[in-house]
Amino acid sequence: MDTEFLEFIKEEKTELEKLLKNNSCIVVFHSNDADGVTSLYLFVQFLKRINCTARIIGVESLTKAVIDELLKTRIKNVVFLDIGSGYLDLLNELNYEKNIFIIDHHKPQPAGVAAPGAHINPEVFGLKGDEYASAATIVAYMLLEELETRKLDAAIIGALGDLQDLRAGKLLYLNAEIVKEAEKHGCITRYLDLAVYYKEQSIAKCLASLEDPYIPEISGNPVAAFKLLQEVGIPLSRRQLRWIDLDYEEKQKIINYLAVLLLEYGEFDNVFRLVKEHYYSKRLRDECRRLATIINSMSKYGFVEEALRFLDGKIDRKTLERFREKHKENIKKSLEIARKRCLVESSIAVLDLRGCCHPGIIGAVTGLFLQAQQNLKVAIGVAQLNGYAKISVRARDPEIDLSILVREAAKRCGGFGGGHAQAAGALIPQDKITDFITYFKEALKNESKNLHQGS
Repeated sequence: MDTEFLEFIKEEKTELEKLLKNNSCIVVFHSNDADGVTSLYLFVQFLKRINCTARIIGVESLTKAVIDELLKTRIKNVVFLDIGSGYLDLLNELNYEKNIFIIDHHKPQPAGVAAPGAHINPEVFGLKGDEYASAATIVAYMLLEELETRKLDAAIIGALGDLQDLRAGKLLYLNAEIVKEAEKHGCITRYLDLAVYYKEQSIAKCLASLEDPYIPEISGNPVAAFKLLQEVGIPLSRRQLRWIDLDYEEKQKIINYLAVLLLEYGEFDNVFRLVKEHYYSKRLRDECRRLATIINSMSKYGFVEEALRFLDGKIDRKTLERFREKHKENIKKSLEIARKRCLVESSIAVLDLRGCCHPGIIGAVTGLFLQAQQNLKVAIGVAQLNGYAKISVRARDPEIDLSILVREAAKRCGGFGGGHAQAAGALIPQDKITDFITYFKEALKNESKNLHQGS
């Protein structure tokens, strides 16, 4: 744990409290995804306690138009949750006009540009923002004394929604500290198991639902998954059971089979992602990872208020499942179109899904497409958002920092971009899509050459 960063969080919390005591109005921007909405949920609990009035705005990205509108408001205090670090040059237009607080974990861009106010981000302290902490866990740590401890599960939901456990198969660092706090106060339990969401389904359906990691021959194929059970020696009488009904030895046989299958396909890294640490919310009575997918689907389609009510336990399960099923169906349809429309050159796939893919899910679609295509190194997804092209880029190589490459390509097109090393995005003019792809490929080629020479 980095004590300097943790001390900084507490210092900035004190400054925020001072500002809000003198001026109890605030504008809160949040990203429209699981981490952004859970950050908002926790932050709102704090605002309620200090009787602070807030204007809340959910965004996919920050644009010049958004900043211009913000400059017109008389409210001085502005907080950005899970967004802001990738737009430092744009936010500097607010300097001297507003009191800015950025709570984020994405790579600060442009590099070397100072933030116009408080910048609470692990990346600023040399820590990896894609595994050290999500925005939700930063907010949870920052406001730990004010929050109801039973609601700490929201921070874990946000971290899992942001895939903070992607590399290690479990939450680490500040994320793990919040897990310990939540566990200490009895609001979650954790355990190791296969990396699936719906363990209450039949075994075959459960295995076929595996997406991360994607299992060749098995993912999306319940018939093949059922045959697998015979091959590993699961008795016929037990093949219709649910995953949670299997004993340890039966689970181990299946997991070993999947591991061998991945090795046969050369997916060595994915073997370690078969088993993950799972977190169960006692308050919401469900897996935190599954809850993250529901929150994400609600927020992507603009149902943020409903997502907040859900986190308070005020929406019934059937309504939630409808949101999730709609989200799942939209992703499935978009993937089908992506397979038909994809253009591949030099192991880079371009998926132009404008007009047929909701901009809120283009990142998920691009990531899933890349996982399923073993021969690809990079996938670039394109959707339409408010007259702009929303770009999502995913890569396999952990040594390539997409956030920098995407940022520079977008900047050359008159747009904005950033994100994480293996998952980044941009917003650019629609007539600049071809230019963006050209600039990105040039930058990727140069980066790959530099890495090769360095090794």
